[in-house]
Amino acid sequence: MCQGVDSAPEEEKAIAFRPKLDCLSEPASTWLLELLKPAAVFSGHTHHSCIYNHGNITEYSVPSFSWRNRNDPSYFLVIFSGHDYVLNQCFLPHESSVLGIYIGWSISAVGLVIYYILLRTWERFFKKQN
Repeated sequence: MCQGVDSAPEEEKAIAFRPKLDCLSEPASTWLLELLKPAAVFSGHTHHSCIYNHGNITEYSVPSFSWRNRNDPSYFLVIFSGHDYVLNQCFLPHESSVLGIYIGWSISAVGLVIYYILLRTWERFFKKQN
């Protein structure tokens, strides 16, 4: 039932959470929502983002903030003002992109060192010839 750019894959969405273990039971959720009447609900530890509407209250599941669990971790930036709030989901670069940049810069650095060594070797060779 989750929505969102980085929500769980469809095959994982088909696996229901186990009440009282993976999530609160339905009566506990209803009781808390009626008692607290929050502007929004924030939860986490599912490794995926989730936006779910409980009637007029929206629940946001904060995704994992680790490349170990996701290639595209993110976090929520929330600003509260009274009973209102503004939410923005901020994404880190994909781990594969960062690794590609590291590898590209490493190859460039090694290439520059080899070029410098060859250039110095050629300069010495031509100085000995003259």
